[in-house]
Parts: sequence; structure tokens; C-alpha cells
Amino acid sequence: LAAYGGHPEVVRLLLAGGSQAEAIDKKGQTALDLADTNMEARSLLLSQIETLKQGGSRTIKRCQVLIVGHGAAGKTTLVHRLERDIYDPTFTMTDGIVMSSFLIEDVEFSFFDFAGQEEYDHTHSLFFKSEALFLVLHNPRVDSNLHRLEDFFTTIGDKAADAQVIVITTK
Repeated sequence: LAAYGGHPEVVRLLLAGGSQAEAIDKKGQTALDLADTNMEARSLLLSQIETLKQGGSRTIKRCQVLIVGHGAAGKTTLVHRLERDIYDPTFTMTDGIVMSSFLIEDVEFSFFDFAGQEEYDHTHSLFFKSEALFLVLHNPRVDSNLHRLEDFFTTIGDKAADAQVIVITTK
């Protein structure tokens, strides 16, 4: 459906997560059949299929980055700065989670920008895994309560004990 709907960024994330380009749906169609009108998604799928047919392998450098922190810590601003090299302070509050994927040099980064409101904490932890890199953002001017910051470390420790964690203080 992502290929059919013209969402190459979703196709890229699905392939990065191990989805198979040649899987067949209930109607007997592959993702390639559905991507017939979306050239970028079709190109991604053809590239993976060609690699599989050649029996070869290629090195793909990927990194999953999970960004957590209290509301208004600067998580979305950081992702946009990394992706577009711009600073735009007018971003609105993230609702739930925003996923994006882009290249930095030759590494494909998949960013999971989690909303910072407490009501999302339990559902966000369903995405936590030890293979990910965690960025924990904290803006002491917005939230001087370190208890909330400790909660993030506890949840990461419980759900992804071996994960790498980088703490970033923003202003």
C-alpha cells in the first residue's frame, strides 16, 4: 500500500526494517505491481529485487535513532536541522510519533521523533530496542524537573538495556 499510495519514504522504512520486496498480497500482487505509478518507490523495489537475484550482497549502513525528551525540548527542531540544515523555531508540538528517513553521507538514518507529553510514554516504549541509538533531549529552561529525565533513562534501561544513549541539553 505504501508503494501504491506514493509514499517512497514509507517503502524505504519498510525495506530498512526487513520487509521483502517480492512478498505477495491476497490478490497475488507484489509491491512492485502496486508501485507501477510511483517511480521512486518502484526504483527502490527494483534495486532490492536485482540485488536478491544476483545472489550478491551489498553493504547498507543504517542507524535507527530514537529521540525522546520532555515537550519543547527541541526534538523535532533537531531532526529538521539534521535533515535540511535549517533552523525553524515555528514547529508545532509533535502528536504521537513522527518517523523520517534520510541519508547523512553514506548512512541511512531512520529517526523516530517521539512526542514529549507524558501520556505517550507507555506507547513509545513499544518501539524501544537495544540496537537503536537513543538521543535524550533536555531543555532546562522549559523543564527544570530532572525527575522526568530520570524516567526516560529508567524506561530505556528497562526496554533496551544495551542501547547507546546520548544526552543532549538544548536551549
